Order: sequence, then structure tokens, then C-alpha cells
Amino acid sequence: MGKRSHGIIAMIVVVCFIVVGCVPVSADSNFEPAVTTETTRINEYEEITNLQKNTAEQLQEMGYSASEAEEILNFSYRDALLERASLPESTLQARGYDDEQIAFMKEFANDPDGDYDFSVMSVTLKTRKITLVAGANSSKTKTVKYTWEWSGMPLMSYTDRVAIRWKAFNKQGVAIDSTVYSGSSNRYCKVYYYGDSGGIAKTQDVSLTYKSEFDCLHAEFKMSQSYMGETVWAKSGVLVCKIQLSSPNSAMHHLKVQATYCHKEFWGSISISYPGSSSVSFDGGKHTNYYRTAEISSSVKYLDQPNFTEVHIMDEVVFRALTTFWLVLATPTVMFGIFIIPATLYGVLLCIKNTLDGKTVKEYLKTFIWTSVGLIVTFAPAISKVFEFASNNY
Repeated sequence: MGKRSHGIIAMIVVVCFIVVGCVPVSADSNFEPAVTTETTRINEYEEITNLQKNTAEQLQEMGYSASEAEEILNFSYRDALLERASLPESTLQARGYDDEQIAFMKEFANDPDGDYDFSVMSVTLKTRKITLVAGANSSKTKTVKYTWEWSGMPLMSYTDRVAIRWKAFNKQGVAIDSTVYSGSSNRYCKVYYYGDSGGIAKTQDVSLTYKSEFDCLHAEFKMSQSYMGETVWAKSGVLVCKIQLSSPNSAMHHLKVQATYCHKEFWGSISISYPGSSSVSFDGGKHTNYYRTAEISSSVKYLDQPNFTEVHIMDEVVFRALTTFWLVLATPTVMFGIFIIPATLYGVLLCIKNTLDGKTVKEYLKTFIWTSVGLIVTFAPAISKVFEFASNNY
């Protein structure tokens, strides 16, 4: 009974080797870094303090206008925080502040001249997934969605901006012309304003500007505004656009997309620029850009994750090596399959018979070896096709 088990186990090992070889693990077309939400903690007090260490002349040398420099130097973080702290606790909760921050503000309101660690008042911005909208992915069109969300209302709430820029590529990696669908269902930007109740008070459809020469959509919106007698703030939002190829004869292999969120921290003019072939940035005034970059085919791969580029390159090298390996093994079957396949089948039957007769693998080792090789070579064309399919969709 033990001899039969050994023979069966040996044949199972060979089959497992073939099955495992069918799976291009290193080049999984659904590869995506685990972190799809990038969270940035913003310490407004630190940013203001660092700016205010400069003179008006130095600020102007940094690109600020004379009026912007004056505003920065005259701004009092303590006064602004004191005004925020005077709000009812329910309003502070509705604006996203946690218990620790609310307790800090109440303590600060009782003694505004004390020595405090203002980092407690930091808020976070989540620049979330760049995703493909379900059912909207083909070689001709792709619908992309970008979302963002604040944990709490920034103390400095002016006009924020968001943009998305893309570049389409064919299978050979050559850039091809694309455009964006018109119509409110195919391209839109919605900002969700929260009120003192803690829920959505207003959903605003924000106008999008399309720069066709740069393959870019961008919009701007107020971080806070007055609505029905209360102050509401832009806690979250979404930008969606359906991208299509300009030529019906082209096929899209993947998109490279960059989404940029710009948080404005002081008044002043902001301009948009287009560095590189598929990047978008906001410039001027005191602001911070938050970027997400991805490559989209049938799935989303984030290119702005730590060490992603190195991992991606190594996966591609391993993938190509495995592809070549199976293509080489497929050659004998393609050329002499009429002989190899029957011989392999005969060998499998012999191995089964020897196992059932109670023989050990060692006793029919030559038959076992050439049958194992025959199995691998027989399945090689099918496995190479699996890799070819993966290559086209990677």
C-alpha cells in the first residue's frame, strides 16, 4: 500500500508543477498595492509659523505678491482658533473635530495665551482611490472616478481645486489621442457640503473646465460657504470622467492618470500648469498639492506608492522569463505533437499500471521521467497561451 502511495504522490507532484506554472503570479493583472487611500495629516499651525519666519521681501522672492505677503504676516492662528473654539460643541463635532480636539479648544478658549502643542489640531485629507467605474471599461473607453475626503474642516478655508489629467497608450506603449465625453452623466464633479447637523446639507455640481490640448479636466470650489443661514464646509467630493479614443481604429491598452487636489491656505491667485506628458499641478500663492498617480488597464496600479516602480520592474522581468520558458517548452509539441501526445498518454497509463501493481517509482524511474517530461511539454502550448493572454492584459 505504501509503494502505491509513493507512486501516486509522485504523479501528483508533476501535475501540481504544471498547474502552478499556468499561473503568472508575478505579473498578476490585478496587482494593486494594499494602500489605496493616501492619508495626509496637515498641521496648519506649523505651516503658518514657518511662513511667518520670513520677511515681506523674502515672501515676495518666494513668489507671493505684496498683498499676499502682508496677509500672511498679519494672520493670527491663535485668533482664528479662538473664533473656532467659541462655537458650540455640537457644531465642532459636525465640523469633524474629535473629542481630543474639542477638549483642546475649550482649554485654549479659557487661556488663549498659554503654551500649547497645536499639532493636536491637525486635520487629515484622504485622497482616495482612482477607480474604474464598473461596466465602463473597454479598449475604446474607460470611465475614471477620483474621490477625496477631509476628517475635519481646515481652519483656513478658502478656494480648493481638483484636476485629473490622463494619457492613453496602445499595446506597444505609444501614446494615442483621446478625448472626454461631454454630458453631465459622463463627466462631472460633485462636492458634498456638511452643515451643523453633521450630515450633507448641500450637494453642489461644480463646473468643469476641459483643456483638450492637455487631456485635462479641472474645477474649483469654495471650502466653506453660507447656505440657508449656516456655514457649510466641503468635507468630500468626487470627479468622474469618461475617456474615449479619438480614432475608432485605435485600441487602448492602458491609461496613465494623475489626479491632483490643491488645498488653498491663503488668498491669492492660483494657476494651473502641465509638467511632463501626463501631470497636472497648481502654482502660485500659499497652497499644497496632493497627488495620486495610476496606470489603468483592466485594473488600477498606483504609481505613487513607496517602492512600487522597483517592484513593478522586477515582476515584469520574472514574468517575461517565465513566458519565454513555456514558449521554449511548447516548441516540441507544436512540431512533433502527433508523436509526443500519444507517447505521453501511453506513459501515463504505464505509470498508473505500475503503481497499481505495487511497484515503487524507483522500479519504473525511466518511464516516470519521460512521462513527466512528456506531460510538461504536452501542456506547454496551453500554458504559453495563458501567459500570452496575461501579457495582453497586463
